[in-house]
Amino acid sequence: MRAAIAVAAGLLFILPGSVSAHAQALRGNALLGMCKSPQSGICAAYFVGFTSGAMMSDAGWAVGRPICLSGVSAKALRRTFLGFAQKHPHLMRRHADTLVAAAAAQSFRCQHAGAKSQH
Repeated sequence: MRAAIAVAAGLLFILPGSVSAHAQALRGNALLGMCKSPQSGICAAYFVGFTSGAMMSDAGWAVGRPICLSGVSAKALRRTFLGFAQKHPHLMRRHADTLVAAAAAQSFRCQHAGAKSQH
């Protein structure tokens, strides 16, 4: 896992500083390609980071409903995204974070404030 995080951190330094964050955003097709291998460290690091960020922000409200990720593993979130991608291949050109949030919102709904996920 440390190697995956080191690779992901290294990739951040490669990205040109003058390009906007919007232009650098990972697309669903790229994430799908990285996640087809169950052993992908970059894929795992993406979902660990997404989970941490989503728990600290209002990512769920960006897709119209809260996401309960407390206790959800990066592996479970990866499976959720892969299933979502299979059902919605036409959406894979959109930003990966939006697609993961949409997939998570469908699978990890909150029953009430502070509720655990359904998985």
